[in-house]
Amino acid sequence: MNFFTEVINTWLKTCDGLRSIEEETIPVLYPRIPGVKPARKDNPYNAWATKVEIKGESSGILAGKTIAIKDNVFIAGTPLTNGSKIWEGYTPEFDATVVTRILQAGGTILGKSTCENQCLSANSFTSASGPVPNPHDVTRSAGGSSSGSAVLVATGEVDMAIGGDQGGSIRMPSCWSGCVGLKATFGLVPCNWILRIERIKVIVTVKATCTSNCCAIIFQGVAVRLNEFIVIVARATNLCLEPSLDHLGPMASNVTDVAKLLEVIAGYDEGRDHRQNPHVVIPKYSQLLTGDLTGVKFGYVKEGSGRASDGVKSVMSHVITKLRESGAVVEEVSIPLHAQSNFY
Repeated sequence: MNFFTEVINTWLKTCDGLRSIEEETIPVLYPRIPGVKPARKDNPYNAWATKVEIKGESSGILAGKTIAIKDNVFIAGTPLTNGSKIWEGYTPEFDATVVTRILQAGGTILGKSTCENQCLSANSFTSASGPVPNPHDVTRSAGGSSSGSAVLVATGEVDMAIGGDQGGSIRMPSCWSGCVGLKATFGLVPCNWILRIERIKVIVTVKATCTSNCCAIIFQGVAVRLNEFIVIVARATNLCLEPSLDHLGPMASNVTDVAKLLEVIAGYDEGRDHRQNPHVVIPKYSQLLTGDLTGVKFGYVKEGSGRASDGVKSVMSHVITKLRESGAVVEEVSIPLHAQSNFY
């Protein structure tokens, strides 16, 4: 028992040392008032989670542009729900890196866009605030989980939006709702101060009684002091396999605006996001849009159109033709397993 007591006390000293480290304080650079949920008449598609106006710099690449932020991204002083009642009452104290960068580039943030419940749906009817219908046909889904971001862009309420993508959560609502969206390359855009799909907080309740000189237990890798009381352990737990799942990315009504927004939000964030490579040089994406795709090779999945409607097949054929006219090489690729796949 003495051996275990010594081991546990060593753990506790380590934990005390960690507690003594001051948490980084991120300054909130731009004034704002607390956000509010708009009335139904002012939010016909339920695409707004919260309305707030935060004006950035007077000049910059995003000057004059209005932006919506997906409701899993932190905006200081603005409630965050992540599409779920679990987060009701939570208000972040600081801005996500992408939010600060948008404001520094002259953008104006108009609010938080509705997202699916915990960002865990590719459709648009799971948010705790209600469904987000497709603005082109309200009987159809707008796609998810960045449903509100896509609808706000598609209806012209904002020029641009930030979405989050794990398994298609930018790409699907963009194409279903009629706007442009990009899932950024792994690590290109910092995912600091967002609620990630890969990690959630699980609250575990443990009832324990100290019956010896030992005054702590090790529970799920966390050292917890005991004294005949209920111990609440907040443990970060992996919901998915590993951190490459989470990607923030731009959404807009046209490719040029997507390129401008990506240009602003991409880049190394001083080591705060461990996935980022500090040596990556961010080009001027908006200046690379020449329309010349000579030498670029595209593949399209043969099995991907097996259950598609004639209208979708016609659009796909038109896109392939346009790519070839722009100099690209487009080839059919067969992936038989794709026909057996299902998605949430």
